[in-house]
Amino acid sequence: VLLFIISCEEDDLGVAYQTLLNECVQYNKELLHKPRIIAISKCDMIDEEWEELIQRQLPRDIPQIFISAVSNYHIDELKDLLWGTMVKT
Repeated sequence: VLLFIISCEEDDLGVAYQTLLNECVQYNKELLHKPRIIAISKCDMIDEEWEELIQRQLPRDIPQIFISAVSNYHIDELKDLLWGTMVKT
C-alpha cells in the first residue's frame, strides 16, 4: 500500500499528488500497481468547508482521509484504512 501524505497547506493538492505519483514512476513503475491512499495532513488548521474544497482537487477513485498528528485527528481511522487495504491485497 502506498500512502501519499500531502499537507493541506499545498497550493494545489492535485498537482502535489501528481508530483508524488510521477516520482514513483521514475523510481519504480511497479509501484503503480499497488493500492494507494491519500492522507491530507495538518487538518487541525482547517474546517470542514475547506476539507470539501480540497476533496475536489483530488482523484475520486483513491481513498482519502484528513488527518492531524498534532491533535490525533483521524489517526486511528488512518490505521484502520491502511490495515483494511493491506488485508484486501
